Amino acid sequence: MAKQNFKSVNYINNIGQELVPGDKVITVTSGYGHCVSTNVGVYKGLYTNDRVAVAISIKSARAVFIETNEDVPIRWYNNLYAEIKRTSKEPSKDYNKILEEKIKRVPITYERMTCLQLNRVYKIV
Repeated sequence: MAKQNFKSVNYINNIGQELVPGDKVITVTSGYGHCVSTNVGVYKGLYTNDRVAVAISIKSARAVFIETNEDVPIRWYNNLYAEIKRTSKEPSKDYNKILEEKIKRVPITYERMTCLQLNRVYKIV
């Protein structure tokens, strides 16, 4: 991957809104299989190379084990549900109960770089 340069500059999106660093924005992204997701964050600036991408700061949460405070690996969920499904008459109820007992959500803020091929970043007014 080529080195990308970050610039804290204004940006005009496809509907004519001028985004200024610090503005609250929403991005609409699409991924594999045409799944669409949205992220709300704060516009920080642009990364430029051969493409333009927007950097936004996003507030989210991550799952950690209550006892150890370690991140929960995604496979743990799959293995847990498979085990409960084999042994329980009400797998969804038991699965949710175990999650409540073993996992907590910890708030985090992270920076996301969103590709602007389709210019889908909008100011929240």
